[in-house]
Amino acid sequence: MARPRRIVLIAAVSALFTHSANAADPRFDLPIDCAVTSGCLIQNHVDHGAGGSPRDYACGGLTYGQHKGTDFRLPDLAALDQPVEVRAAAPGRVVGTRNAQADRKDRRKAVHAKGQECGNGVRLDHGSGWESQYCHLKRGSVRVKVGKTVAAGEVLGLVGLSGLTEFPHVHFEVRKDGRTIDPFLGRDSAESCGVAKGALWSETALAALAYRESALLAHGFSDRKIQAEDVRRGGIALPRIADDAKGLTFYAGVMGIRPGDAYRIRIIAPDGRVLVEDRPPAASAVMADLIGVVSLERREGRFPPGTYRGEYRLRRNNVVIVSVDASIEVVASGR
Repeated sequence: MARPRRIVLIAAVSALFTHSANAADPRFDLPIDCAVTSGCLIQNHVDHGAGGSPRDYACGGLTYGQHKGTDFRLPDLAALDQPVEVRAAAPGRVVGTRNAQADRKDRRKAVHAKGQECGNGVRLDHGSGWESQYCHLKRGSVRVKVGKTVAAGEVLGLVGLSGLTEFPHVHFEVRKDGRTIDPFLGRDSAESCGVAKGALWSETALAALAYRESALLAHGFSDRKIQAEDVRRGGIALPRIADDAKGLTFYAGVMGIRPGDAYRIRIIAPDGRVLVEDRPPAASAVMADLIGVVSLERREGRFPPGTYRGEYRLRRNNVVIVSVDASIEVVASGR
């Protein structure tokens, strides 16, 4: 049996406090079933930058130019098979839906029509000029019709890969009188760094949304050589490996990469020897994710049975911000 894996994540956390937004403003719960995805992973926030310098509500870089929503992502494509529900974040009336756009088969090839970058989605009217929009839902999963009144938490559809997107997520957008509002700030100015007193999230949602500019998406072992795209597709981690396997691979993927980020990844033998290690050059640009992979190929004989360890360290400004230590058993196969 594989031994339990120990994962340590070091991340910036926003200060959470009781907010005092306008009493007439809506309060939004989580728009996705985060329990299914093992936590709320926000890939992108609303952009508050000026002059071509993207900036999120916490003065970090987890956004891109003119992004108008909050992107709740799944760790990989395999997570789409669960499925993951998209839920109404507040009570409202359905004023728009789209349900027939195809999901992407290849994350690098867009299939959306011009003007339909949202893909399949739902738009809700919350009254007094407030709206919320939910994008990139799975084809055929939208369960509500225009004119229907929905309650907070009611299922609208399922997370998909439709529209203009390279990873499975729900893009959640809030507007007041047609103007984009960041739910972490509400109507407050974006001058300060952190959750504003006028934040529109419910207290329950805020408690689940600690700020993480970078976070672990996936890690594991395989008995074959794999590529970064295999990790993004998911579903490849093995609980144990036979000693006559063709190879031994350890991988780790992290979201929210900044220029200058650098990682080290390696496999360590049962006797403590470093069998293989990779230290690629530092990232030169902002990246949605970065996948590290190291592999051993069995050329003759068998892998010595025992506990093999995988080790991954991502550094930013010479500080480790994501650390993973994992292990797997190589077991003797039948002769």
